[in-house]
Parts: sequence; structure tokens; C-alpha cells
Amino acid sequence: DAMSEVRHYTAMYKDDHLYLHETRFGWPARAACRFNPIYQKFRSFVRGGPTDIGPWFRGLHLVNATRTFRGWTEPVYFPLRPIWSGLIIDSTLYAGLLFGAYAFVGFTIRARRMRRGVCVRCQYPVGISPVCTECGMSIPKRGGAAAKEIA
Repeated sequence: DAMSEVRHYTAMYKDDHLYLHETRFGWPARAACRFNPIYQKFRSFVRGGPTDIGPWFRGLHLVNATRTFRGWTEPVYFPLRPIWSGLIIDSTLYAGLLFGAYAFVGFTIRARRMRRGVCVRCQYPVGISPVCTECGMSIPKRGGAAAKEIA
């Protein structure tokens, strides 16, 4: 799919060949990866054996989660190995989007309160006072239609 990328590697252990399937995940940059053993030439893959790649490479096994692809059923693993450059890019992007969403909502609420002639902090009706009589916050000068109604 669009959020993953697959690479293949061959690892040597004495006379055995361990073929690894690396899957990288993340959007827009690849931020995490995991390795799955595909085929071992001379010896069957045994968990805990000399060629076991371990949970750091394989990923965290999700309980009772399997997927079937082209007749092969395999367990689903959550990737644990970070790809630091992608993780930094993705984190920065998502933090910026989240901050922008919160800032937009706050700006919209403050603008609406200013148009209605209430305090932007406590929503107390201000009238023509330069300071909110409820919380003491100084009120910014209003322009446009609100200023014409007061005059």
C-alpha cells in the first residue's frame, strides 16, 4: 500500500542463508520498520534459535492478528525499529498540523467573541469599557460594525 515500502536482504550465518523481508511504514516519510524472515536455505527457522532475529527486528506481535496474502497466513507484527529521519519529519508535520488546528479554533472563538462585544476570556458582556469588569482583562479596540453600533 502507499504507507509501506518493502526491501529484501540476505543474512549469512555460517552455512545458512536467512532471507529477510524488511517493511518500512509511515506517511509522508517512512518512520518505522520491521523485518520478517522469509526463507532459510538449509535449516528451518526456529524461534530462539541461532538465527532468530528477535522482537526488536521482527516487531511486537499483536495477539490473534493474522493476515493472509497469496495463500500464506502470517502473524501481524507492530514495527518497533525507528527510522529517525522519517520519525522527526512525521512528528514535526503532525505537531504543526495539530498546533494549526488548535490555533485556528482559538482564533475563531476569540474573533466571534470580539464581534459580539463580550470579553474574549470570560464571555462577560463588556459594553464600552476598555477593561472587562468581571475578570480585569483589557479589551482590544473593536473596528467595523461593532464600533459603529457603540457610537
